[in-house]
Amino acid sequence: YGDKEACLAVWNKYNRYLPDDMWQKHYYESSLTDHDVLKKLQADLANTQRPSIKAAMLYVSIARQYKKRGADEKLYLHYLILSAINDVKCSNREASSLIFIVNSPHICAGTERAFNYAMLCTENAKSYKDVGRSFDIVKAHAKITRAYQKRLEYNIMLCIGCMALLVLAILAVVLLYRNVVRKRRAQAELLSQIETANVSLEESVKKEQQALEKLRHSNALLRDEIAYHNSNFINVYQLVTKYIADVQAFKKSVFNLITSGKIDKARSELKSQTNAENYLQNFFVHFDKAFLASHPDFVERFNQLLKPECAIVPPTDDRLTPELRIYALVSMGITDSVSIAEFLHYSPQTIYNYRLRVRHCACIPEKNFADAVAQMYADE
Repeated sequence: YGDKEACLAVWNKYNRYLPDDMWQKHYYESSLTDHDVLKKLQADLANTQRPSIKAAMLYVSIARQYKKRGADEKLYLHYLILSAINDVKCSNREASSLIFIVNSPHICAGTERAFNYAMLCTENAKSYKDVGRSFDIVKAHAKITRAYQKRLEYNIMLCIGCMALLVLAILAVVLLYRNVVRKRRAQAELLSQIETANVSLEESVKKEQQALEKLRHSNALLRDEIAYHNSNFINVYQLVTKYIADVQAFKKSVFNLITSGKIDKARSELKSQTNAENYLQNFFVHFDKAFLASHPDFVERFNQLLKPECAIVPPTDDRLTPELRIYALVSMGITDSVSIAEFLHYSPQTIYNYRLRVRHCACIPEKNFADAVAQMYADE
């Protein structure tokens, strides 16, 4: 990762082969580029099991993101330590986070543990022929070795001066210290297990409560949806049933007129448009109610496309004007005037006149008006 231009070239060449929702893409983007992907990495981490190698990799990338931002060094080290914890728990041999921690000025490198870790990293790099990580390991190893050597020299000098006087005391202290350490470790492990169990229990309870709340909300929505569909179903079939009953009554009336010899009156009844008009108005009533039940904000949205002085006010809250009824069909995808005319039983010229008059009142370019209405609910 030393050559930024080479890393960026690799990223530009191969990133297209990784899906956008793949956590490895966010990881390599953070490693190879200077892009800000902190939020993506945090989202990936939220859905990641811990401890895991995946979590360790994400923690390292988040630490790098904070360092690139110039955040507090403690925040950078915090995420490196979390990464190292996941590496250790998962026995990961490629624990990059520990190398970064060793190179931090806040960590004391002059310890035997640090020295042993550096030796282990060197053996792993040699065994796996990991040339890329070898340079980082060598830098960390040199730093640890110098500090460890100085500490050893100091300890040797101190031991030579005090060994003769403190041999017996040291033996007693060692025995006592061993017992104390064992007890403290046992207590610490027990406390850690209790804390882990409590956290796990709290998370489980919280998840169950959230799932229950979501289930209740989904059930409420489902009941409302079922009630809405049942209402529309009943309304449509009531309209059809009434139409059938009226047709049967009309046929019976005409038949009686013909039977009784009143041919002219029967012919007059057949030519009358009153019944058809009543059926059409009844159809409009049901259409308006059903549409406004599904799109209660249609009138408000539609008037936002018109000049304020040209706003259309429906006669009642559950009725539409002919203009609103025409553009209600446009918002549902029926955009050509012939189809609208057939649906509403108007002439195509009447539909054209209504649409032309409304377009003249638009507060947007007239040529875009129909498309704007058609896209009114497209994203929902």
